[in-house]
Amino acid sequence: MYKGGPIGWISLESIARQENVDFGWEVIVIEDEGDSERMGEEAVREFEGRMKANGCTGIQYEIMDGRPPLSQKWKRMGELMSESSEIFLLQGCDDYCDPLRFSRTVRLFSDPDRDWIQSRYGLFYDIATAFTVLYDDQLKEQYEAPVDGYVKHPTGLNMAGKSEYFRSLPNDVVKRGVDQWVYRNVVAQKDEPLNVLWDEEEDDWRPAVFTQGLNSISLMRWHLMRKVQNPFTDATELISKVLPQPVRDRLDGLQRVASEDLIKQLASQLDERDAKLDDFREMKARRDEKIEKLTLKVGKLKQDLTEISAKRSRGLRGLYSKR
Repeated sequence: MYKGGPIGWISLESIARQENVDFGWEVIVIEDEGDSERMGEEAVREFEGRMKANGCTGIQYEIMDGRPPLSQKWKRMGELMSESSEIFLLQGCDDYCDPLRFSRTVRLFSDPDRDWIQSRYGLFYDIATAFTVLYDDQLKEQYEAPVDGYVKHPTGLNMAGKSEYFRSLPNDVVKRGVDQWVYRNVVAQKDEPLNVLWDEEEDDWRPAVFTQGLNSISLMRWHLMRKVQNPFTDATELISKVLPQPVRDRLDGLQRVASEDLIKQLASQLDERDAKLDDFREMKARRDEKIEKLTLKVGKLKQDLTEISAKRSRGLRGLYSKR
């Protein structure tokens, strides 16, 4: 988790609401010592009773020193998982996983040759505006059909892999694009192509909900959502079929905070643009100054050439008159 105080509950709530679970599972939560907006262990453990009643063997909670990059958090979780763990399921702290995710993941991994699964679809919900769009991986502008489990943009949503691949992740410093970093490190551990399944069994339209507005992701995704551009399509009506009403009510209570955060991000974006405009104006002023100097030089050269030409003409006329 990072800045999980206002929003981390939604992930734990979705985990506590899992259905058709007849196997053991554990939860590992890591926060930063340098994070002033931590959710905190006490708030995390408020969900432990409901989870244990649903098959959870316990919650491991740890605070890492300083402000570790996300890659080192994933590595640490790989080290902390139980020796008996067979499947490592990645879950964002500000996202709501669908109630059948655990049972479906276990069922799909019943194939012993399968290494990795991920989803094509997911709902993205902007907390500030309550606007919802459907993400479709195949709508990406540079979409490539997976071949041998590896493509240029290999990852989807709701990712999970065999636990063995997560026990020895490298100690790299990666802050963004961590899902692809994890995936490529999993690929590197196999001598043969990774066996990947793209789970598209969302017929009941209960996919995960990925919230937007209380995280540090850039505004690029927000602009794509707002304009409903690829890889998103309009799906506002679907949110009522996916999120339980108590969860929606609690999200509605965060609209003011998310709106303030959005305004700050937009203002920051404008400040960045203003700074770039100032740089551009400065560059333009320097260019105009150079053009003005070059114009004066060219004008002087033309004047000199005119005078030289005139002198030559006078010299030639004098020469002919002497002859």
